[in-house]
Amino acid sequence: MAHNTIGAESGNLTQCPETGDLDQIWEWNKTVPAAINSPVHDLIHEQVEAHPDAPAVCSWDGSLSYAELDDLSSRLANELKTRGVGPEVIVPLCFEKSAWTIVAMLATIKAGGAFVLLDAKQPEARLQDIVSLTKAEFVVASPAQQDLTSKLSPEVLLVSHDILLSFPASIHSAPTIDSESTLFVVFTSGSTGLPKGVMSSHRSFVSGVHYRRSILELPSPRVFDFASYSFDVSTDIILSTLIIGGCVCVPLEWERHNDIAGAINRLEVNSADLTPSVARLIDPDHVPGLKVLKLGGELSSVTDVARWAPKTKLVNVYGPSECLLVAINILTVSGDPRTIGRGHGAVTWIVDPNDHNKLVPVGTVGELVVEGPIVTKGYLHDPERTASVFIDAPDWLRARQSPERPSCRLYKTGDLVHYNPDGTLNFVGRKDTQVKVRGQRVELSEVEHHIQQQLYSRTGRLINPIVELITVGASQGSRQMLVGFFAMSQVESVEPENEEQLRQAMWNLTKDLNKSLLKILPQYMVPSVYIPVWRFPLNSSGKTDRRQLQAAGSALSRQKLAALRAPAAGRAETATTVSQSRSAPHTFMEQRIQRMWSKALGLDLAEIYREGHFFQLGGDSLSAIQLATLATNDNLALTVQDIFDNPVLARMSTIVKPLFEQSLSLPSGEHTNGSASYVETYS
Repeated sequence: MAHNTIGAESGNLTQCPETGDLDQIWEWNKTVPAAINSPVHDLIHEQVEAHPDAPAVCSWDGSLSYAELDDLSSRLANELKTRGVGPEVIVPLCFEKSAWTIVAMLATIKAGGAFVLLDAKQPEARLQDIVSLTKAEFVVASPAQQDLTSKLSPEVLLVSHDILLSFPASIHSAPTIDSESTLFVVFTSGSTGLPKGVMSSHRSFVSGVHYRRSILELPSPRVFDFASYSFDVSTDIILSTLIIGGCVCVPLEWERHNDIAGAINRLEVNSADLTPSVARLIDPDHVPGLKVLKLGGELSSVTDVARWAPKTKLVNVYGPSECLLVAINILTVSGDPRTIGRGHGAVTWIVDPNDHNKLVPVGTVGELVVEGPIVTKGYLHDPERTASVFIDAPDWLRARQSPERPSCRLYKTGDLVHYNPDGTLNFVGRKDTQVKVRGQRVELSEVEHHIQQQLYSRTGRLINPIVELITVGASQGSRQMLVGFFAMSQVESVEPENEEQLRQAMWNLTKDLNKSLLKILPQYMVPSVYIPVWRFPLNSSGKTDRRQLQAAGSALSRQKLAALRAPAAGRAETATTVSQSRSAPHTFMEQRIQRMWSKALGLDLAEIYREGHFFQLGGDSLSAIQLATLATNDNLALTVQDIFDNPVLARMSTIVKPLFEQSLSLPSGEHTNGSASYVETYS
């Protein structure tokens, strides 16, 4: 295969202080991988022809061979064509985890269109924003999501096995499309208050799969479809597995929340993509058939590597939605978990975070810029934002441009990295206020915008919060938490040294705030606690010192953070009465639950009262899964849904039953749009 190359001469790179560095950087980046221009559906059809009877989908609600997947998706594709689907037409798909999601994805591609996967557990208002931004004329959905989708679009096309069979059979006849046509759109947090849609083309996606295939491919891959539909990882897993002839293994929603290891074993999964936070909920010895574990979305720890590397092939994967998967690194016990590896399907440059026309020396921290065919098209209906981060060749690259080495489009990631001596990359952090919460991208400014709007509608005052991601607890049991800071001197007349007044004023301000936020934002974007300060600290340039606030929040103990949380529903709403209404668990079951809470939350037993609220003591979706697992190990039947429905310890202890008193058969496949929004993680 032909590749474009660049000469090894240093060229006009005067920004780098050492000539040796310049030569080395050019050597690492002299070869730009060629684009792969095959449409996704053509590559999948090659697998249909080569292995028609091989398993393509193994799901709780049905299994499909490649021939069956081809037939059903072609039937639906013809129906979509009659509804006007073609190149650059975006079709929202709203399903629970299901085999029929995959049929709908492939059908949309065969019709020549692009799809966006909707997560039915996200707030209705956010889904309405997404559908509106796509300018879609209809939504494709499962019968279980009919009520929800009827509020998102005036027209809904329902899809089930019986409905698909009612459409006429059709021979594979996908339209000829340009490889730059949009394949799918994934929406991420946006700084303006609205989610932003990243458009991925056939070319960028297929190029990415091609260049990482040899590193990650297994014989007869059976890949776990665990990731939420709202994230690019899910789309990547499904389509890349079908392109290489593997089987997509779809768990029941109940299993995703309560029995991840059991689902992996039942579906005979041998490859999974998880965040480190989710992987920590699984005992490696309980999933002996798992041959490849890819960790991404957040940094792995030394402990993560020590647990998993001796048991399976452990791979760190790095990539923003704008490039999908950029870098890959095989993790070993002796390696550095911060190393994200080297580019695949791209070359990687490191520039001055304030000026992309300046390269930085080897070992110096700078902004990662990606060049190559995996770079996506940009942001949907947002040329200004696209132009700000998707750039043409900077000065240092344009100076070396030649017919043999034309430059590609580049993407400024905003991620801070540095080169290791061998050319691999080490991840350092972000240059802006974008963070990852349980593997999911969050623009802190978007959260601040919605808090400001909600408070203005309630108080008529413009109150500016600062939202930050803090780390709570010691390294072994640490958790990250999204928190909001308020400068109380701007809000109420309180004494700066009176901690009780500050806390009470903050509670008065934020009462029911999160209830309002959860109607418009996913749970992972809503702060877990609000922290009052007298004034925001300033840095030398006179701006709010966010790092100082983050450090101050991270220095707070779990006990202090628990005391700052708003009272539970039904409790008195003053700081004084909250501190008085505490009693120790007194029944045997309450004490068992207390011990499990202690492990899941990292709190001392003395900090957990029978009136305690699991989520107000620091619980989140992941610690709820951990609590459910601890209960199972203690022979108690307690699901994640039970925890969300009964978060107060005294109440939770009354609904828990011994396992032998409860049938362990899996629930039916019926899915509802419940209020609990758990397992909201990239994985």
